[in-house]
Amino acid sequence: MPFYLLTFRPQPSEFNLLNTFFTVLKPQLEDNPNILNYACVIEKDNTINRHCHTLVEFKQTKSKNNQLRQFYNNKVFKDFNKMLDKDRALTNHRWSHDDRKLKDTREDFLHVLGYILKEIKCNKRYYTFSEEDCVEALEYYYQRERIDKSQPCEDGLTVLTSKTIHANVHDFCKKNELRPREKTLVMNKMKKEGYMFSQVQVKDTFQELDMFMNKEEYEDNEELPPEDFSNMYTKYKELTTRLDRYEQIFKNIEYDCQTSTGVPLSHKTIYKLCKGRFYEFSDSDDEE
Repeated sequence: MPFYLLTFRPQPSEFNLLNTFFTVLKPQLEDNPNILNYACVIEKDNTINRHCHTLVEFKQTKSKNNQLRQFYNNKVFKDFNKMLDKDRALTNHRWSHDDRKLKDTREDFLHVLGYILKEIKCNKRYYTFSEEDCVEALEYYYQRERIDKSQPCEDGLTVLTSKTIHANVHDFCKKNELRPREKTLVMNKMKKEGYMFSQVQVKDTFQELDMFMNKEEYEDNEELPPEDFSNMYTKYKELTTRLDRYEQIFKNIEYDCQTSTGVPLSHKTIYKLCKGRFYEFSDSDDEE
């Protein structure tokens, strides 16, 4: 019988999409008459790296059509992909799927089934394969792992990009009880854990995340940041300079009037005279 491994891995910033995908996937596995057995697991749940693995056993048919393609042609999957395109999600439905057909061997079947079931304590794990097959698959997978340990291990580095930095910093701060506003401290700790920042601009990332994670501390009357005070001070200086200039003009007018007429004029009177330069006096002003 043909076996297929289906993997859905959303973009880390949108890992909640996995809930939607899983919701539409499971009924399709149960109701499809061409599916004999399946094993479906959400790995690394409650982390930004959560993803879904599914092993499907299709019925053997005489048709040469790709059974996996026919499975995904179901309307519910088409609607799911349209939703991603319409919402301009970061998760691309073409890139988020990593599917392959298994080799027609018992070895490949056991290795893949064991790989899917390896997280014993995962929250979401469903399968219809026999218990005997599952036990044998897990034993085979772990024995293979012992052999493969002689191969070079992964370097454990996480190279951050503009699409993953927010999700990774948020996840790291949450797990380690850190404040994103402590930018230098957080970055140093993350670098020691293998997170690489050289490919991204961090500019406002940490301040944005701190506001998101500590909303109660950022009320509408929150103190202005230093750059806003700087702008206000510049405007204040401009305004005081203008007022000083007007004050000097008034003094000059007062001096000239007093010199010419011998009658001292108050600033209020001067203001009315200046105003009359552009507007007609009212009757009450004339009477005065």
